[in-house]
Amino acid sequence: MNSQTKAERRKHQRFQVAGNAFMVNSSLNGLIENISLDGLAFRYVDRKSRKQETHFFDIVVDEENFHLDHLPYKVIADKETTHNCPDPSLIVKKRSVQFTHLSPNQKEQLVYFIKHYAADPV
Repeated sequence: MNSQTKAERRKHQRFQVAGNAFMVNSSLNGLIENISLDGLAFRYVDRKSRKQETHFFDIVVDEENFHLDHLPYKVIADKETTHNCPDPSLIVKKRSVQFTHLSPNQKEQLVYFIKHYAADPV
């Protein structure tokens, strides 16, 4: 059995995301909680009737006009989580994803995003 923690297995440090940064694709939108150069985690409302999911998403920070396009990813974990929404019937999930096959330009923009929109290390 491997005794390493997730943090020890990660190549890059994760950072909390400050403000309202979102991941957006054709079937799912979520609020980004933390990010690294390897991937990110976000919270979203699980809607059973959503379209078939793509394997790409954008990162958007609306008030800053920041938009990072077409990031390829794979899902690592997707679990129900607690929430304080007024409607207790809503199902809120936290999804962790790993970036796959980023272009040099996408990596550069990701570094910029982390430097300008991320806060404390996780």
